[in-house]
Amino acid sequence: MLLMNSKTVLELYVATLMRHLKEFTWTMAKPSFKTPLTLLPPITTCLVAALLLLVQIYFAGKHALNATFAFVAIPVLALSFIIMQRFLKHYGVVSQLKESEEKFHTLFNHAGDAIFIVDMRGNIIEVNDEAVKRLGYTRAELLTMRADNIDTPEYAASIPDRIAIIQRQGFAFFESSHVSRDGSVIPVEINARLTEYNGCPAIMAVARDITERKLADKLLLRQNGYLRALHETTLGLISRLELHSLLSAIITNAATLMNTEHGYIYLLDEGQTKMVIQVQLGVFDCFEHHPLECGEGMAGYVWEHRESFHVDDYSSWPGRINDPQRDCLKAMAGIPLKSGTDVVGVIGLAYTDNDNVFDEGKIELLQRFAELASLAIDNARLYDAAQKELGERTKAEESLHKLSHAVEQSPVSIVITDTDGNIEYANPYSTQLTGYEPHELLGQNPRVLKSGFTSQQEYQDMWQTILSGHEWRGEFHNRKKNGEYYWEMALISPIRNQAGTITHFIAIKEDITDRKKLENQLRHSQKMEAVGQLAGGIAHDFNNILTAIIGYATIMQIRIAAESPLKSTVDQILATAERGAGLTQGLLAFSRKQVSNPGRVNLNEIIERVEKLLVRLIGEDIHLITILADQDLPLLADSIQLEQALMNLATNARDAMPEGGTITIGTEVVFLDSSFVATHGFGEEGCFALLSVSDTGYGMEEETIKRIFEPFFTTKEIGKGTGLGLSIAYGIIKKHRGYVTCSSSPGNGTTFRIYLPLAPDTEIQRPDSQDSAPYRGGHELVLLAEDDEYARMLSKELLEEFGYTVIETEDGDQALQEYREHGDKIGLVMLDAMMPGMKGMDVYREIRNINPHARVLLCSGYNPDIMQNKGFLDQNLHFIAKPFMPKELLMKIREVLEDVV
Repeated sequence: MLLMNSKTVLELYVATLMRHLKEFTWTMAKPSFKTPLTLLPPITTCLVAALLLLVQIYFAGKHALNATFAFVAIPVLALSFIIMQRFLKHYGVVSQLKESEEKFHTLFNHAGDAIFIVDMRGNIIEVNDEAVKRLGYTRAELLTMRADNIDTPEYAASIPDRIAIIQRQGFAFFESSHVSRDGSVIPVEINARLTEYNGCPAIMAVARDITERKLADKLLLRQNGYLRALHETTLGLISRLELHSLLSAIITNAATLMNTEHGYIYLLDEGQTKMVIQVQLGVFDCFEHHPLECGEGMAGYVWEHRESFHVDDYSSWPGRINDPQRDCLKAMAGIPLKSGTDVVGVIGLAYTDNDNVFDEGKIELLQRFAELASLAIDNARLYDAAQKELGERTKAEESLHKLSHAVEQSPVSIVITDTDGNIEYANPYSTQLTGYEPHELLGQNPRVLKSGFTSQQEYQDMWQTILSGHEWRGEFHNRKKNGEYYWEMALISPIRNQAGTITHFIAIKEDITDRKKLENQLRHSQKMEAVGQLAGGIAHDFNNILTAIIGYATIMQIRIAAESPLKSTVDQILATAERGAGLTQGLLAFSRKQVSNPGRVNLNEIIERVEKLLVRLIGEDIHLITILADQDLPLLADSIQLEQALMNLATNARDAMPEGGTITIGTEVVFLDSSFVATHGFGEEGCFALLSVSDTGYGMEEETIKRIFEPFFTTKEIGKGTGLGLSIAYGIIKKHRGYVTCSSSPGNGTTFRIYLPLAPDTEIQRPDSQDSAPYRGGHELVLLAEDDEYARMLSKELLEEFGYTVIETEDGDQALQEYREHGDKIGLVMLDAMMPGMKGMDVYREIRNINPHARVLLCSGYNPDIMQNKGFLDQNLHFIAKPFMPKELLMKIREVLEDVV
């Protein structure tokens, strides 16, 4: 019975274990399974059943079924314990995670910085309390916004780029500016990192408010600027010894530091009882001033309280001076000037607008400035006392020692004479400059330096000024001991004794020879530029006239029979007109407005190419020598223009040797350093190709050399030269960013040195020889817009002569109207660039808007470079320069009409 009962119990237990094990297995397999809490009932039941089963086996003895039941119960029991253990462990982790999450939310919401969580599209998906408080929006409002909604426009535009950076490297650190609900801008510093939010990638951005730091940086920057200005403006104060000029410098520099124009300086009178104004600026020049008692006005208030004082509105300050004129004063400040601990004066500054005030930073800066100004005033007063009391040798000796040292080491000439002008002292620089030894100058009169170039009237004015006790400033053109001339800027002042009698004169003179050279070079450059502009303008207007002359002459040449007696006459007209066109091209070359075609060329090859032509040009009685550099001299230049300049120089050299001689052309590489630039007054440091052209001709005087590059200047007889050869060469050289010098003297020949900047070492272009393409007429309809009547009539007649049909208009408005009416029939539009009303380029743009494939040809007396710089050219626009030969125009028209757009 016991066995049966035990067996029955065991079977019941086994069945229960299997049933709960099956339930446990199905629970684990369910998709909805998320937490071990769902396993708690079956696990508990299995565990209890397994324990009871083991107990039953223990009391049932060694029944045959016991082993089987034990084999089932023991694994189930072990499995139940393992699952229970994992459940308890998971439950503990969940608790810890929940606790960590609560701590995170607490830190997130109570953080001092604004925190934003943004998805990868820039949408705000979470914010903390600080973000809500700072921006003034509710949390719900922020969660409907994007990141670019809270950034200023300049920063909002870069948000996609920043998101891409964060995705790529996982973090980013940058500055931005947020805009709150009330419109205020908040500068922020953002630390953004890639994170995960609700299982999706997101960005957590921590925004720190850096408003105070920005203000501090701005304040520091302003303070540094003030300190720098303070240093620069106070350096010159200590060296000033004349009190009134020193006070003027002090108030001027103080006003500059504070960015105002209004100020004054009061000083105590000799009795130390009243403040008396010394200098004033701005509106204070218009006020009436009287000595101030202690405590009266701004200066008296500072004197009384012995410290700086400022108000934001002077007109409402109770201590103001009752004067309606002063109602214009707004912010005002007074700074004490002290000698030791005693107030001896006051610097006053004011603003007349409402935008400026004197803050603590400005007051501190002014106080530091006033300390240095006080030292300068003390120094000036001490010097004045030393001059008045020569008997105080102890003080005077130290000052004189410093003065003597400064004079001896001075980089300017200092000469002291008696009242008759006899030299009693000359410092070392003076003897070094003039070439005279000290013993040669002492006792001499400064007239030993006269060159004869300074007028006698200038000397009389100088003596009259200094004998009357005033300072004289002027220039002397003097001569050194070796005969070399030089320029001096002189300041001559009288020296007085204690009684005020003039006993000596002191002259402080600065060598300005180099400055004079630079001024002369500048004036010459300006003169050449002005002449060039005039020449270019004349050439441009003359081009229209030449265009008509050449065109009509060409038509006559075509129409007149070969046997006609007028044939040679027309040929002469045409040849003469072409010479006129060459003259205008020369003028354009001088004014650097001719068409250029720069490319990589070798200067040596250009000389070799034209050498044979030069031999024929200069004649048999002149020997030509070329000495070329061993290396290539690559230039970025127009080889045709350089050839022209070289031929002009050779022609000039030939004309200087009517009885024969030698022309030497040489090239070499030179390096222009800073000393070269300083000596010559032109150029820039770097490597240059030096082209020298020398002759053994008559040579030139200095006055002639100064004018050789002027257009139409010539020393030749009338009819033997235009005076344009060297001016054209000058214009070509300047257009190539080069420099040219001329050295010559009568009887010793002339040498021109041309410095051209070397181009980087690249492949050098060789000129290609091309045969001229044939030209022909056509039958297209041409719209002609030209304001010059003769040029318009010529073009119309020429085009009709060669088969074209022409619609002529006088200005751009008419041309545009005709194109709108007949645009579908017009094959070519020919526009003058400069017309009254609409310019050629304006008409071109309107036509291209109507028909993007319209053929347009622009004509002008200016070259394409100048037109493009003025915005008159499109890089795809066809262009022909005036004056043009009829053949050139017809060929250009065919080129435009046959061009495939």
